[in-house]
Amino acid sequence: MDISVIDGDVVQKVGPLISRLGRATLRGDLLGTGRSEVLRIGNEANEIGGFQAMKFLHDFAAMGFCDLVDEKGLDLASEIFTPAEISVIWDGIGEWRA
Repeated sequence: MDISVIDGDVVQKVGPLISRLGRATLRGDLLGTGRSEVLRIGNEANEIGGFQAMKFLHDFAAMGFCDLVDEKGLDLASEIFTPAEISVIWDGIGEWRA
């Protein structure tokens, strides 16, 4: 991920969303509270910096997912949202397409 192409102010504003997205994905509740929070976070990222902010946030989520799978050696797809699921939830927000 090349963050040099993203405005520093956008990176700073998106920063707090990274931990919120992490907590929301751990709920593993695709149709309930977790999904609603992931959707809210996508909308906030879009308001902050459009597609680039959303991509930055999604890339961090993807890296975190890979790290958890590698670290724990678990099938976490049943316990947390995968990056692909986040992408589907965000489909239609601004320029984001799954």
